[in-house]
Amino acid sequence: MPKPRENPALLEDERKPPTPTKSPIASDPVTTGRRVSDRTNVHDEGSDANDTPDGLTESEEAIRRAAEDVPTGDPLAGKTESVPVFDRGGLPPKV
Repeated sequence: MPKPRENPALLEDERKPPTPTKSPIASDPVTTGRRVSDRTNVHDEGSDANDTPDGLTESEEAIRRAAEDVPTGDPLAGKTESVPVFDRGGLPPKV
């Protein structure tokens, strides 16, 4: 009967590392000559793989861009501000 370990965390790992042919993880692209993006660059229909970073599809993104280009409300009459509103914080107040 084997002697029980006192603290298994302090002992060396007795497991053998997997061989590259048996490893479930993809092998090194340098040795295979195939880029990782070539293996993963497939379209999975219905998984939202082609969504933009904010989660919109191509058609939703086109609608969003078109909506940003359309002016809304009455046009400003007179002189418009030359400094954007968020850059006015450091300016002295208007009287």
